[in-house]
Amino acid sequence: FCENLKTWQDTENVASKFKQGAEIFGYKRMFQYIGKSNRHDALFQFNSIVDLYNKSGLDETAFFGNILKQVSKDTSTYEEGSSYQHINTLSRNIRTDFENVLKEIEEFEDLELLQGLSKVFKTSEDVFKSWKSLKKYYEICKILNKKEILEELKTLKQQNKEALYSYVSTLAFHPDADISFKKITEFWKDPEEFLGINDTHSPGRLHESKKPSNYTEIQNLDLTAEDLRDALVEGDLDAIQAFKPMEIEFSPIQETNEQLNEDIQSLLKKALGSLITRNREDNPQSDNPKKLLGELKQILNKWSIKNQRNAQKEDKLNIVKIYRQERELPAEIENEMKMKILESLGEREQAQDKAEPIRYRAKIHLKSDPQAVVAGDDTVNCMPFGSGKNNIYTFNPNCGLFTVQRQKPDGSWRTVAESVLTKDKDIQKNISEIVEQAEAGSNNFSEVVDENVLAQSPAVIVADNIEVAPNFKNTKQWESIIGQIYTEFFQEYNEKRKEQDDLDTSKLVIGKGYTDALTNLPVANNTFLPLAPVAYSDNAEKECFVLDLTKDKQDKTEGNLLEKAKIEEQETPERSTKDAPKDMPKGLSYLTFEDTLAIAYLESKIYRDNNDLIGGLHDMENSLIAKDINNQDKNRPNLSLKYVNNEKKVKGYILAYQGKIRAGYEEDEYEDENEKAKNNGEDIVYIADLAVDHGTRMAGGRLIKGFMDLYKKEYLDKDVFIPIMAEFREKTSLAILKKQFKKIEKELDISFEQEELDSFGEKEDILYRIILRPKRKRTIEKVA
Repeated sequence: FCENLKTWQDTENVASKFKQGAEIFGYKRMFQYIGKSNRHDALFQFNSIVDLYNKSGLDETAFFGNILKQVSKDTSTYEEGSSYQHINTLSRNIRTDFENVLKEIEEFEDLELLQGLSKVFKTSEDVFKSWKSLKKYYEICKILNKKEILEELKTLKQQNKEALYSYVSTLAFHPDADISFKKITEFWKDPEEFLGINDTHSPGRLHESKKPSNYTEIQNLDLTAEDLRDALVEGDLDAIQAFKPMEIEFSPIQETNEQLNEDIQSLLKKALGSLITRNREDNPQSDNPKKLLGELKQILNKWSIKNQRNAQKEDKLNIVKIYRQERELPAEIENEMKMKILESLGEREQAQDKAEPIRYRAKIHLKSDPQAVVAGDDTVNCMPFGSGKNNIYTFNPNCGLFTVQRQKPDGSWRTVAESVLTKDKDIQKNISEIVEQAEAGSNNFSEVVDENVLAQSPAVIVADNIEVAPNFKNTKQWESIIGQIYTEFFQEYNEKRKEQDDLDTSKLVIGKGYTDALTNLPVANNTFLPLAPVAYSDNAEKECFVLDLTKDKQDKTEGNLLEKAKIEEQETPERSTKDAPKDMPKGLSYLTFEDTLAIAYLESKIYRDNNDLIGGLHDMENSLIAKDINNQDKNRPNLSLKYVNNEKKVKGYILAYQGKIRAGYEEDEYEDENEKAKNNGEDIVYIADLAVDHGTRMAGGRLIKGFMDLYKKEYLDKDVFIPIMAEFREKTSLAILKKQFKKIEKELDISFEQEELDSFGEKEDILYRIILRPKRKRTIEKVA
């Protein structure tokens, strides 16, 4: 037999392994096990499966029924591929010192990962009671193999660092991706090194300008690498992220759910063979096909389902035809019938999963969701956890992560597609030109972008591309599923957020670089620039795809495969400084990272002699992002303001934040070492920048007044006397500031002592670096 079939001529990996199994389980069962699968995949590691059988304590009938029979019926896709490939890996790597494993489960059962499992696995018999149980036990073994991590995670729990514990454990024990433990350890224990990681896909100069380690180097801002890591895992970034988290679940439309029907028909034919196919060569694979046929008749009769044409020929009852004809059943009855059929076919483990529709969910993630940073690992693309560009996407609040996930048989979710989202402006100039100019570092931002466009155009949501997990591409109609989910999700999202976020609801822009799906969409001139640009984007080509969101928004339209089952918006922590203060002078509002383009434009227009596009754009962006994160992390007020005229154009800004005088500010800037030691590390409110467009009347005065109003409200009125540090020009900004000081001094009985640190410039353009210390007058008089 083996000599005549090419498949069986592989003696070492196929024929000998089959014979080894047949000597234990019998030839009939071995043929039932391998079915029509790839012989090599099913058999080449069968010696390891035999070893597992020998250690299981089960007899051959129980092991075959509990494990091998279920493997042969398991159509799920695993990291290795099929269920046969998964049991091959499992049998080689599973721990068979069952008693030790069960003791270790008890030892670590206080950890969330292993909670409750000591009740599930009490003896080794529980491990082999089903294929599902064996798989679960294998996952536990993989966790326990990293015992040293579990020991250290215990310390995080003891230190009440619950958020960091949850985040790190999710990464370390991710079920669907092998994430670099070196990167996880860096993130956990050496965040400074982690935040400075480079990336081979990002242009060197751009990446250096944008990696999140820059956020910890902003002048006099006390944001450390540990602060930044904790702001992510503890949810502070959630409050300022540009994209409101939202989730929509989809399920197949019942009338078009053909795949399950086909699965059942195939199983029926396989189990009953010639009894229903009338082909003598189709050998029934059921142990007792006539008994099974009788059970199926009873199931159909329960709902009075009969085939009138075959009513007089019950011995030739064609179950497949009956099933096909009865399509008018209510959904709940049809599902119950399907489940009963599957149970009769020996699919008890997976009956419920197969009888229920396959569900998908699409979601924009919270920044603090660890599933967001591993989406690249899930889809096997070039932005895995710990890559430089993924770090930028993670910590830049203008970037969001959108995933499409498919529900697995055990109820968990597996990412099958993902996109990095950004909020962009349509600058009406091709982005490739901007990228070239940025990389050259020699163009003024105000010369390449139109101020009117920045002021008046709505934001556009851009997906850098759509990357799809390789295994999902084997799914029937996978691209149609992706297309419908992307369309209906962003129709819903844009409609809900159009007013708050000033969104263009007509389209979703999709980058062409390395995209796997929807490549048949219309293309357009790529003129879209993120509100807070990143170093690398797959949407950097001259053209981009455009997904039309204006078409019919009904749930059930012709050709749809899915229907929306549930829509859920996640709550985020309160962002207290998003809206303009009600009592601010006219034209003032808070300055945030979303103003990066407008401020870069204004700065480059004011300082035209500085032609460094990267410096003007990215340095300002880093400062804005860093102070927004630090304010949220440390619960501090936003002290930065912008002035916007009636045409919605930004004509001035003041960048200010609470921080500390940092070491080396700067090494040569203190002549007296005692003075340096005294000031170093002192809490201050730092005015980092003040700029006003030439010819804009009263903007500078309003900005300084608005800042002083905030300073008074947030500090002095609360008896918090933090000094102000800034660089002022004597006849302009310092003069305006002193006028505001006099009003506050009179109102609050406060005096400001001026301490000059340095001055530079000449004649009428002298710039002073000073500290202004508020003190109550009566305290000063008493000392005197």
